[in-house]
Amino acid sequence: MIHMADIMPTHAHANVLWVLAYDDYPMTSIEAKEKWMKSGLENGSWYSFYHDAQYCAIKWDVTGKEIIAELKRKR
Repeated sequence: MIHMADIMPTHAHANVLWVLAYDDYPMTSIEAKEKWMKSGLENGSWYSFYHDAQYCAIKWDVTGKEIIAELKRKR
């Protein structure tokens, strides 16, 4: 399980170029996101989120385009 905190607070922020507006070091965040997304997708890791309205955690296919497993947030 990979928790990327403010680098990827929701599943919608999966694009490595999408950083938060208040990020003081966006280029550093992009580099870290590229590293952890590549590693996680290659190894079939789950990603957890603390701000996502739909998911607590998801797992993408190796391309990062399709969700192959999910843990939905209960309301």
